[in-house]
Amino acid sequence: MAPESLLDLEKIVFNFFKGLPQATIICISILGDDYASWLKNLLPDEPAHSWIIFSRLNSDCAPIVIILPIVSALAGSQDYEDSSSDILFEKKSSDKLWHCPWGHAVVDEIAPLFRTILEESYLSSSGYTTLEDTKENRLIWWNQRRKLDQWLSDLL
Repeated sequence: MAPESLLDLEKIVFNFFKGLPQATIICISILGDDYASWLKNLLPDEPAHSWIIFSRLNSDCAPIVIILPIVSALAGSQDYEDSSSDILFEKKSSDKLWHCPWGHAVVDEIAPLFRTILEESYLSSSGYTTLEDTKENRLIWWNQRRKLDQWLSDLL
């Protein structure tokens, strides 16, 4: 439903903010592709290809919006390239393949580690392992889970 006039738009926006809950809402959005190109035209000296928007909304005050350029997060770090999941899982022979729910998105460009964390987390919890259930292999599995937790902590 599009407003018919500027006055209608003002009323819709006013009602939207009045309808927000008393709790503060924080939104984090990542912009890429066409939106990033549009921002690149506005700020030609900015080298970023992706942007992050932080918004704070609540019904008691005006919204606050901050937009910042972003660069790749943890891309190419040696700590993250050395994955021990190959010890636990044979990815090529597994019938339990992880399917990325978003295909390809800007998050893959700014934080390729995030996709790796999701895939390895899926593989380690899917029940498909190439190792027998021994105390030593369980220790390897738990070490891999802790490593994934640390990667996610570092990323966030």
